[in-house]
Amino acid sequence: MNALTTTALDTDYFSTLPATVRREIDLWVEVCERVDQAKSVSAGAREEAHRLSHEKGFSVPTIKRRYYAWKANGWQGLINNAKVGKKGAAQGIGEHFKGYCERNQRSCREAYRQMMRDFRGGKYYEDVGTWLQVWKQEKPSEMPPKVCPRGWTPHGWTYSSLMRSCGLNGYEKTASRIGRGAALNFVPGVFSTRLELKPGQLYQYDDMWHDARVNYGNNRVARRAIELACVDVASASRIAYGLKPRREDIDSGKLKNLTGVDMRMLLAHVLINIGYHPDGCNMVVEHGTAAASSELEALILRLSGGAVTFQRSGIISEQIHKGLFFGQPRGNFKLKAALESQHGLMHSAAASLPGQMGKDRDHSPEQQYGMAQYNGQLIRAAAALPPERAKLLRYPFLDFRAYAAVIGELYDILDWRIDHDLEGWDNNTATEFRASAQLDCWLPMDKLLALPAPEQFALNALIDSDPYAYCRIRKLSPREVWLRGQAELVRLPKSTMPLILGEELGVVRPVQADGLITFHNAEYGPGEYRYLARDVQTPDGFRIHLTAGQKYLIYINPFNLSECFVSDLQGAFLGIAKRWETVSKTDIDALNRQVGKQAHIEAQLRTPLARRGAQLIKDKTEMHRHNAAVMSGAPITDAEIFRAEQVAETKVSDRDLVAITEHDPAADSEEFSDDEITNLLTD
Repeated sequence: MNALTTTALDTDYFSTLPATVRREIDLWVEVCERVDQAKSVSAGAREEAHRLSHEKGFSVPTIKRRYYAWKANGWQGLINNAKVGKKGAAQGIGEHFKGYCERNQRSCREAYRQMMRDFRGGKYYEDVGTWLQVWKQEKPSEMPPKVCPRGWTPHGWTYSSLMRSCGLNGYEKTASRIGRGAALNFVPGVFSTRLELKPGQLYQYDDMWHDARVNYGNNRVARRAIELACVDVASASRIAYGLKPRREDIDSGKLKNLTGVDMRMLLAHVLINIGYHPDGCNMVVEHGTAAASSELEALILRLSGGAVTFQRSGIISEQIHKGLFFGQPRGNFKLKAALESQHGLMHSAAASLPGQMGKDRDHSPEQQYGMAQYNGQLIRAAAALPPERAKLLRYPFLDFRAYAAVIGELYDILDWRIDHDLEGWDNNTATEFRASAQLDCWLPMDKLLALPAPEQFALNALIDSDPYAYCRIRKLSPREVWLRGQAELVRLPKSTMPLILGEELGVVRPVQADGLITFHNAEYGPGEYRYLARDVQTPDGFRIHLTAGQKYLIYINPFNLSECFVSDLQGAFLGIAKRWETVSKTDIDALNRQVGKQAHIEAQLRTPLARRGAQLIKDKTEMHRHNAAVMSGAPITDAEIFRAEQVAETKVSDRDLVAITEHDPAADSEEFSDDEITNLLTD
């Protein structure tokens, strides 16, 4: 046997083969290696057939067939099974016993009984034979009966022996009876460490169904809440998530779930509003809802200068046997352990909220049925009541808004927790001190170093007296680790939002007379979303006013509803409009702030009016001055002004002036006096 084509793991098996088979394998290995080194398989086969023409069984077709078997299965593909001999009956029946166990969904013992009934009934088993052949093999000196004796069991065929020697292991049993996805619990996990990993370098995306039902809008019954989330693996922080209920489409009657559009929105939000590490960021996505198309991946790769790449978690749908139908595609949860463990934390933290359905159908509270029936009755009753009375009803399930608020608080608590055992947290610690063992007020050690020298000396002496009482080293919370590394992140420009979302997600809206762009979308929530079109910030930092009545292409991202992205109808990006908030009538401070914004906008609108008004006043004053000059005889025309200038520049005596003017025409008897002119101008 050629050592280059076998390993130490093959030695035991190889040594159990007959010597003639081992020598034949060595010969064929040498032949196959020479064929592999030839210019082509056909040329090599011809050369070997010519070289071994004196040997039997080395024709060109045979050499090629054995070569391909060697390429596919190594030296074991060259074993001549005809020369090895058949296995014993007890060994041969093992694979058939496993097949029976795999086909029975509940009991291996019942599968064994079925196999023995078939065997005693005369069924032929490959590599074993019929009961008659097994009988002759075990009892060659005895005459076999015409029918198999009731209860006869060949040697080594008892249930306990077969279970011990060839029973199904956990993976085989689960994979054959349920599927590969469930059998992954018997496969070692994907072990990795977050040590040396920086925030923003590895994001994991996934969708999750919450275990609680909630009431929402026009839904006729309470529906489960669904979520799409992104977790930063380095900090274990849930940096972004979106939550919404399953909605009933009134027109089609179908339920609306998460879609690829939601994932596109989340990706855009993370890359533009949160950021990624400049050294590179790997996005772990799925093949289903939390997926990204190849075109979107290529676009993001280009926009980020190659820094953001994508990795899929692997799809599991193929069954353990080719004869089985495919299962529902599902992601490989072993690759997303960080996010899957966070899902478990959330389910546990929210397990006390109303409307819990349990982790699965077998663990669903029995009262869920009655609660759902009563909740549905209340929804129908509310539709028949006046709105002010309907608001007074109390439901057994939470309203979606209340549920979302509670979930937000729970996520905040989980993100700030320090009582955790997260892997790779050795460098994520903080040293703290306190001034009294009676207080649970711990301060960072930096605060101690910033105190005056006498206070430092006193506190250091206190800490030295009992370090365990006055000093501690604690683990940082996921949020603290995230915030510590957030300063290093870079973000895609805001102008890339329309590029990532795509023109198909843009909505054409006009600018209203009040300078607002309004937007409705039940997917994002009830009510109207308003954005200020009079103050749109362009990519270069300038501010422009959009024209009232003009239509624009706008983009709204539900993960950040505080801004609206505006493009013209040709798709050219113009800028960002801020949201014009709707405030509560009871929030006096918010109302005052909004009134102040309104007054500022009004002042901006009045500025050109005031400027034009000042010009009108100036024009009116000039008109009065001009008319007064005309009626008073002051020089107006160019000739009169020239004459006045000459007279002013020439020294003329009173006698000369009389001589000059004595031949002037007589003054008009109807000429206005100074008093009359004044009265005319003031009337």
